[in-house]
Amino acid sequence: MKVRVENLVFAYEDFRLEVGPLVFPGAQVTSVVGPNGAGKSTFLKCGASVLPAPPKALYVDGRDLASLRGRDRAK
Repeated sequence: MKVRVENLVFAYEDFRLEVGPLVFPGAQVTSVVGPNGAGKSTFLKCGASVLPAPPKALYVDGRDLASLRGRDRAK
């Protein structure tokens, strides 16, 4: 499964996460590292649809994550 990020922006009241273009190729182990409060958990929550990612920001195997139904995201 290939995951592509295209300018993901998510904001809480006092925190703003901005992630530029990234590609996570399939069949590889990838780490997300950084200092406390940098947005690692927020980024992963957007990727898991726990937090809403804006349309056209996250793609899984070329499909926009925001446009997928819950059942399709779970697959």
